[in-house]
Amino acid sequence: MSQPKLRMLSPIFLALLSTATAGIARAAYVSPNHPGILHSEYAENYCAGDQASFGRYGVDFFGNSMSPGTRLSFATDAIEVRMIIEYFEPCTGPECGTFRLELDGELQPQPIGDGSSMGVQTRILFAQEEPTLRELSILWPFDRRANVLGFELTGGSEALAAHPPSRPGFRYVAYGNSITHGYSAPTIAETYPARVGNLRNWSTINMGFAGQIVVPADGAAVGRVGGDLVTVAIGTNDLWAAPSELDFTGRYTDFLANLRAVQPEVPVYCLTPTWVWYETFEVGGRRLEDYRQYIRNVVQVQQLSDPNLYLLEGPDLVPAGLDYFVDGLHPNALGFQHYAQNLATLNLVRNWGFETGHPAWFDGGNSEEVQSPTHTGIGALRIGPGAGGRGQFIGGLNPSTDYAFSAWSRRSSVAEESWIGVNFYDAAFALVATHGIPLPPAGWEHAALRLRSPESFAWCTIWVWKFSGDTDLVVDDFQLSEVGPSRAFLEFGNLVPGEVVHVRLRGGLPNAATQLLYGLEGVGSNPWPALDTPTDLRGPRSAAPVIPTDAAGEAQWQIRVPPHTTGLDVHVQAVQAGLRSSLRIRRIR
Repeated sequence: MSQPKLRMLSPIFLALLSTATAGIARAAYVSPNHPGILHSEYAENYCAGDQASFGRYGVDFFGNSMSPGTRLSFATDAIEVRMIIEYFEPCTGPECGTFRLELDGELQPQPIGDGSSMGVQTRILFAQEEPTLRELSILWPFDRRANVLGFELTGGSEALAAHPPSRPGFRYVAYGNSITHGYSAPTIAETYPARVGNLRNWSTINMGFAGQIVVPADGAAVGRVGGDLVTVAIGTNDLWAAPSELDFTGRYTDFLANLRAVQPEVPVYCLTPTWVWYETFEVGGRRLEDYRQYIRNVVQVQQLSDPNLYLLEGPDLVPAGLDYFVDGLHPNALGFQHYAQNLATLNLVRNWGFETGHPAWFDGGNSEEVQSPTHTGIGALRIGPGAGGRGQFIGGLNPSTDYAFSAWSRRSSVAEESWIGVNFYDAAFALVATHGIPLPPAGWEHAALRLRSPESFAWCTIWVWKFSGDTDLVVDDFQLSEVGPSRAFLEFGNLVPGEVVHVRLRGGLPNAATQLLYGLEGVGSNPWPALDTPTDLRGPRSAAPVIPTDAAGEAQWQIRVPPHTTGLDVHVQAVQAGLRSSLRIRRIR
């Protein structure tokens, strides 16, 4: 069956067509809050009547009225689809206030809307030659407050499909400053949070605020979003405020405490600031590297009592150098690509590409960091001639957990043996377990192994070792990452009074009794006695009888939403003995 042909229209022609075709064909109006439209990837939902409005209130900053990357998704066979947009303030720039469209999962090149002026605009989303069912997902702009007032459908059935396209159930929350917000990305779909979501098949909630510093109260706001995984990339702007070590570490510690008060167990990855061109600048006698160290200190202390807290080095995520930044501070398209690819792996190795100069590795002899040859970037590690190697202590690993460990290597001699590996030790530094693999005998080749951490250990090291000989070994791009999703999570669509919603649990314990719960009183900490497990609900109630998961740890329910419940915020969670899913928050509409 041939694919339907799209009319690829230029932005100028789209703008003219938006007004020129207004009276040619009668269009069917669809409210943005129609049950056939899925609202997703938002922090706060303020939709009502014929207005789709989102924000990020709870963070005390001007960017809270923006909702970068929020989506409206639906399916239709219309010949032409137009969107009605309302802007509240003018802005300038190439992506000023522009929405973006994914059509059948592919990002389209045309920007939608013009934020340089206030008021209401009607813009064509797409057009096709014959009525064929297509899936549309509209991404909110990152830089201005804008509402969607509805859609106009012409041709075909002039209606939406009964069920909108689904979005991934796993929710990734990215908190940070302008680098997270995405001001320097080519489009809202190309920020690092959006790219990470695409790479991992996650839904992404962007909680980046341009100009933001560490604010303790933001921790509670981030926790309220209810993510399954959180990254915290903050601290770059604090340099200019020049807080003392005591002040900065106190605020960062309080931020984490406030987040943990809402989400005690969600995996949180703390990112130190990425490279900047003013690395040697001092403000108040401190450089940006000092604030990176303050973050390391806080995380290392908190990790003693928080097994779900991790540290990642920002300079490892984006290579140093102006080729990766628009201004020596904010990444460009290539920089965001590196940021997302490295972050999506959640690599626990520091200075994995030997590019940052950070003293994370300890020297076992006969090794030096070089700029050529490299596998990627501007750095690698050369070992030899003779025997030698390096190692690194790794923090943040969990017991009885699967990990993947790998590196790239280039060997000069087939005869000289070289290995990489992972060791686990007890508190007395006695070896508990070791895992290793020989490096391939050729030019740049990839070596990888999968391992499971012991039930009990105190220390972990990774290592590379070359045995004696007269030639060199070059290694680059080490990676140690947890395998699989971090916790169980729920997937379901819109809640509409009187209609049935399909709810799915993924990542649960296999063949285990499972109950679906809901609450109308918000987040809390109350047990569910029937399965002897805690919940994240205040006043939990049963939404369905107990059922078993299958061998893959999945369970499914069909739930009818009660009538006359429009406007209620419902908190939903699945529980098993010893496990609870992430918390989902939906507004019935």
